Amino acid sequence: MASEKKIGGVVYRCDKLPAEQALKLYMRLNQVFKGDQVVLGTIAANVDREGALQAFLHASMNQVLDSDDVVALITEAVGLCRVGNDPAILGVKPNTMDDAVEVAWFAFGVQFRDFIIAGLGKMAEA
Repeated sequence: MASEKKIGGVVYRCDKLPAEQALKLYMRLNQVFKGDQVVLGTIAANVDREGALQAFLHASMNQVLDSDDVVALITEAVGLCRVGNDPAILGVKPNTMDDAVEVAWFAFGVQFRDFIIAGLGKMAEA
């Protein structure tokens, strides 16, 4: 069953990826954002719009990120979503930078929230 979230007046739907694709995307997320704990924490916490934007800004201000890699990752995350029966397309739906980041965080959350929460819980116990 797809998860749904209304962002910028548009309802986005996202399904979980198969394991191999999810693993590759998770590794890219960590490579692009250099394992930023704020990024992972906000994905796990299912933050609102403000939290997603803050995490993105935190990562981009506190680390030297490759802009092409970041844009490619955000584009890929947005592309995991649908608007009705149509794919979400960066620059169309969502068409603003803040909506794009929020949609990407929503997609990352659908894919990785349970995984991150389970992993962080085990790390805290150790």
